[in-house]
Amino acid sequence: MAITKTTVTGPILDTTGAAYTKATLVFTPSAPFGDDAGDTVLAQTPVEVTPDPSTGAFSVDLAPSDTVSYSVSLRIRVANDTRSYRIGLVYVPASGPVALEDLLPIFAPNIPTNAELLAALSAAVAA
Repeated sequence: MAITKTTVTGPILDTTGAAYTKATLVFTPSAPFGDDAGDTVLAQTPVEVTPDPSTGAFSVDLAPSDTVSYSVSLRIRVANDTRSYRIGLVYVPASGPVALEDLLPIFAPNIPTNAELLAALSAAVAA
């Protein structure tokens, strides 16, 4: 049977307001869980979405749950290196669409800006 999902949207931007050019958002359920309406068990499989590199906009459909959270992380690719930054845990409501920022607690994750990533890459190449 079909699973009823909720659309989670937003832009994901660095602290200067710029979009990440090579990034992936990863939503990983904390445990397998069921969808009573759909008579279905959902596996603990990560759901990945690539934000628009010019705007940071994304949209992803996730199964809602009041008891199972999704761990949200941002993977950023720079040259031959990929780094992952934890953004937080969210519970997806049954109604939507909903903005990711509205699901997150208020805190600033330690994710570098595009300029900081470029500086780190330049320093690594120079070394």
